[in-house]
Amino acid sequence: MNDLTTTRPNDDPAADGFAAARLDNRTTTAFQVGRTYSTRSVCDHDCIFSITVESRTACFITTTCGKRLKVSEWDGAETVAPEGRYSMCPIINASR
Repeated sequence: MNDLTTTRPNDDPAADGFAAARLDNRTTTAFQVGRTYSTRSVCDHDCIFSITVESRTACFITTTCGKRLKVSEWDGAETVAPEGRYSMCPIINASR
């Protein structure tokens, strides 16, 4: 009788040192109180949306004009949609 043991290297995520290192080094760029962030409109390049962060919690930021915006994360940075969520809405990214 043959005693065959099948092992697959991808069964254990820690076995792949490179992938584990990438997960451990993941950082998120966060919105900072007092800073102004801006983005351009998708439809009109001359239209610029900007917000200044007055205060923040773990899930929300409050702007100087009194808007309370939910913070999401995308591509390693926090994002907010100051005009609401719709197909071509402006998205302000904390890393830009």
